[in-house]
Amino acid sequence: MAKAKSKKRGTAATRTARKNVATLVKAAEAKKRGNAAPGNEVARTGQTGRDAEDGGKPGRRRWKELSTEQLRALYVEKLGRPTASDDRNYLVWKIREAEKGNVPVGPTTRRLFEGPAAAVTVKFEETFLDAFDAAAKDDGFKSRLGYIRDLIGKGLQVRGRSELAARVLG
Repeated sequence: MAKAKSKKRGTAATRTARKNVATLVKAAEAKKRGNAAPGNEVARTGQTGRDAEDGGKPGRRRWKELSTEQLRALYVEKLGRPTASDDRNYLVWKIREAEKGNVPVGPTTRRLFEGPAAAVTVKFEETFLDAFDAAAKDDGFKSRLGYIRDLIGKGLQVRGRSELAARVLG
């Protein structure tokens, strides 16, 4: 009895090669249009994958040469904030992601509350929430929760509760 062939074609290497070719084609088209991003390694060097990320050095050699302390220093340089991690794989991954622009760079936002916090559940009709979300967007807020905090803080200020308002508004 003959074994049925899989519908999935190609190996991981084949898929990676196809992806690299597609990336090179896109980079060449962007270069022709004159809008290749300055951080786009493919457009500048024609290299793809880890070779481009590692400055032309093949594979992971660039990272093997660095100690954990050097990686942590590079982390601070690239991400703009310290880390307590000693995990080399995590540090390398995070630095690469920062170089690609896939993770936020700069100091993290502080927490609103120092101690334990409790959740408050409030239910509204969906039509009200749709209108509320539209109002939040119109007022320049990215999230419903940020808008709710702002409204609570301003409401507390109007009622003379400035200490509570300061805790809510940060």
